[in-house]
Amino acid sequence: MNPENIPSIADHPNFREASCRQVDAETADAYWHPSRYNSAAAKMARRICQGCVILEDCRDYALKTLPEHGIWGGLDPHEIERRAGYRGQGA
Repeated sequence: MNPENIPSIADHPNFREASCRQVDAETADAYWHPSRYNSAAAKMARRICQGCVILEDCRDYALKTLPEHGIWGGLDPHEIERRAGYRGQGA
C-alpha cells in the first residue's frame, strides 16, 4: 500500500490517549527518537508503548509505512522491517 493513502496515526480516534502523548514533548523526543535503539531512552519508550491503548494500531501503521527513524508501537525501524518482511534493495 502506498504510504500516501494510509491515514496518519495522529488521526486515530484515541491518539490523544496514546501513551506517548502523555509524556512531555522534550522527553518524548528523546525516548521515541533516540540516537541509539539500545539506549536507556529507547528501552523506556518501549516500556511505555507496552501499555498504550493504540499499541497494535501504531504498530500496524509502522508496518505499512516503514518509518526510517523512531520507536513506533514499541519497535525500532529494523524490527519493523523484519516484521514487515522487508528485505531491502539488494535482497
